[in-house]
Amino acid sequence: MRNIGISIVFVAAALLAFTPCAEAKELKKDFHETFEVKKGDRLRLKHGDGDVIIWPSERDVLDVTVHYHAEYMAVGTVGKHEFNVEFKQSGGVLYIAEKKETSEFSMFKYLNVHAYTYTIHAPDYLGLDMEGEDGDVRIEGWRGEIECDLDDGDLHLYKTKTEEARITAEDGDVFIKEFQGKLSLNCEDGDIEISDCKTEQCSIHTEDGDVRISRGQGDFTIEGDDGDVTLSEVRARILNVSTEDGDIRLDLLKEDHVDFNIRSDDGSVTITLDPGISAVYSIEVDDGTANIDLPEALKVEDGSDLITGEIGGGKGRIRIKTKDGSVTLKASK
Repeated sequence: MRNIGISIVFVAAALLAFTPCAEAKELKKDFHETFEVKKGDRLRLKHGDGDVIIWPSERDVLDVTVHYHAEYMAVGTVGKHEFNVEFKQSGGVLYIAEKKETSEFSMFKYLNVHAYTYTIHAPDYLGLDMEGEDGDVRIEGWRGEIECDLDDGDLHLYKTKTEEARITAEDGDVFIKEFQGKLSLNCEDGDIEISDCKTEQCSIHTEDGDVRISRGQGDFTIEGDDGDVTLSEVRARILNVSTEDGDIRLDLLKEDHVDFNIRSDDGSVTITLDPGISAVYSIEVDDGTANIDLPEALKVEDGSDLITGEIGGGKGRIRIKTKDGSVTLKASK
């Protein structure tokens, strides 16, 4: 099998060297369109591998520029690679979608995309429905609802105040800063980094990626498998965090009537509480250890697997459960 593989590579290299069809063809396409829009309208964008930048505009006009620059080559026959963008506006929805066509029957083909971008200026009330593959997306200063589905591309979301944003990503990372509204994230291997957010409800599900939230406020539900979860300077009333192998590190500010549920199987749990938090706490461990460093805590019961107590009068509730991981519950200094 090794000799066959080497022979195929040699034949392809020879064809590249001696076949007239092996000369690369350059393809450059530029599109520019404008559309009048109004409140309640939505943009549905399928951008494939293209990068997307969306900026707010004060005009009731959507302005989009698409730039595509690639080199294409096919060996063994005459190949064809075409790129176009379809624009359509119907019933309050503006459709923009890439249209690629590659047709050939060849032993070898080559495509090198030098640049592929969508630059969009539109009023910030426009709803966004986006679907991409490897392209990165950057959205700044938005107010309309956002729904974004990406494969390997990264998402950058800045200065957003929206009713709801729903994000789905596979291998790409997600960066969110200065967000207000309801937030839903469903990711696989990519990391999630959120800072300076104020959300009435934030729901995060991830597989192998890490979750880092700093200077946040709201109710949070975070579910992970192998990734770590880190919350720093977060003010939460309702907090549900669970991982399989990932570690959990929480730095929580004072909030009234807290309800925290923290669970990890093999990962360790470290929770730092701001002075003034009032709650009854329970710590359940199997093979791990528990360390409590709360100066004003009242210990109610200390069993082999369960420790219960209260701090600050016990108005809220904190429940922590691990299997093999250790638990540390302490006060901030």
